[in-house]
Amino acid sequence: MPPFFNHHDFQYCDKKEDYVLFLGRMQDCKGATIILDLAKSHPEKRFVLAGYSEGSREDRLRIDDRLYDLTGYPNVKHVGHAKPELRREFLSKAKCLIQPSRYKEPFGFNVIEAYLSGTPVITTNWGAFLETVKPEATGFKCSSWGEFDDALKRICQIRPERCLAEGLLYTEQNLYFQYLRYFQELRLETCHMRIAALQKTKKKKGRAALKVRKMDVVEAHHRH
Repeated sequence: MPPFFNHHDFQYCDKKEDYVLFLGRMQDCKGATIILDLAKSHPEKRFVLAGYSEGSREDRLRIDDRLYDLTGYPNVKHVGHAKPELRREFLSKAKCLIQPSRYKEPFGFNVIEAYLSGTPVITTNWGAFLETVKPEATGFKCSSWGEFDDALKRICQIRPERCLAEGLLYTEQNLYFQYLRYFQELRLETCHMRIAALQKTKKKKGRAALKVRKMDVVEAHHRH
């Protein structure tokens, strides 16, 4: 079951600024180093990294010191953790959202949030992105650095209104009946399981009672 979103929490905008947005933990498992490689290859593009760092500086440096020393990346800006209002603004104005997670994301809320802002996405080609990203309609799914590079060049082909339409599929209103059907089926299945358990219990009690009656008959026979 997918989660649902309130589209009023986001600001749709079809006039985009020329920056690529990343939202997430500043860790290599989230693909942050892939973004830095793209930034190095596209010095003409701006990249905004909005997310927090975890662990001590020593722990972070062991992941990749490029994430914490951006002096060699003049077109990359790390703004730290973005609070809701700033996050909303970043999502609405970004040319695209990039989420190059190296592991299989269970869902990836940022993708739907981007859609509701009219913003296309570039993601990896596994996990929940297989379902939430529609290639060449709402964004691009990539399996290699070359595909990320190509997607970045073609992202302007994606229309904001198409992204919004996809995002609206995940609103409470559109998912209401899907949730209702799921819980009705769950309730029905639970009822069937309870009935089966009761029938099984009755059969056991019936066999036990029959056994007792047989023993009573045998005892009565012996008494006579």
